[in-house]
Amino acid sequence: MAELDDVPNIDLGADTVTLRKRVGVWRDRYEMNVRRSRYHDGEQGLKDFGISIPPQVRQVRAALGWTAKGLNSFTNRSQFEAFTVSSGVDDPFGLSEVIEQNNFVTGFEAARVSSAMHGCSFLTVTRGDVGEPAAVVLARSAEDSAALWDRRTRRLSAFLSVVDSVDGRPVEFVMYTPEYVYEIVKKSGVWSHTRKAHMMGEVPAYPLVHGYELRRPLGHSRISRAAMYFVDAALRTIVRSEVSSEFY
Repeated sequence: MAELDDVPNIDLGADTVTLRKRVGVWRDRYEMNVRRSRYHDGEQGLKDFGISIPPQVRQVRAALGWTAKGLNSFTNRSQFEAFTVSSGVDDPFGLSEVIEQNNFVTGFEAARVSSAMHGCSFLTVTRGDVGEPAAVVLARSAEDSAALWDRRTRRLSAFLSVVDSVDGRPVEFVMYTPEYVYEIVKKSGVWSHTRKAHMMGEVPAYPLVHGYELRRPLGHSRISRAAMYFVDAALRTIVRSEVSSEFY
C-alpha cells in the first residue's frame, strides 16, 4: 500500500493537481484491487471468526479455484480475431504490422482477463523510441493505474500508470493527458520528470470496460463482494471439516 509521501513532490504546472488526484485514486483503490487479484489466484487466506476453529488448524492452507473458474469461463468466450469494417474489408487501417510488432493478441487476452477481474483494464498508445515499433501499444492493469472519466465526451480525461516499485513504494509513473505524456521517476530520493507532447488530441489511453453502467462508467468487477463472501464461507467449511477429522 502506498504511503502519503509516495505522492511525487514535483511541479507539473497546470497538471500538478491532476497528478496528485490520480495518485490518490490509485492509492485508495489499490487495496481492493489487490484483494480481488488474490481471490482470482486462490491466494486469499482464511477469514476466521475466532470461535470454533482451534489455533493449530487455522494455518491450514485451504484454497479454492471458484473465482478463477467463474471469471475465466466468461472471458474465454471473447477471442480477438481481427479488425474489420461493415464493408467487410480486412485490415482497413493497415494495422497488421502494428498488431504483430506489439504482440497485441497476447496482450489483449491478458487485458481482457484483467478487465473482468477489476472492472476495467487499459490500452495505452504512444510513439516508440529508437529500436521500438513506431506505435507502442501496452496493456495496463487497474491494479497499477488510475483514470479520470469525462462523462460528457465519454472518454478518459487523464490516466496514470505505475511503471515500477521498490519495496511496495512506487518509483516510476507515467501520466497521460490530452496534450502530454509525463515520465515521472524517483532516483536517490528525488523526483524528476520529462514531458513529451503528442498530437492525439485526446488522452492516448483507452479503457476495456467490464459491466458498464451509467453510474459506473469504468465498470464492475466480476469478482463481486457476494462471490468473495461465498469463497470465505467455503474455506471456513473446509477447515472445519479438517477440525472434525482431527477430532474423530
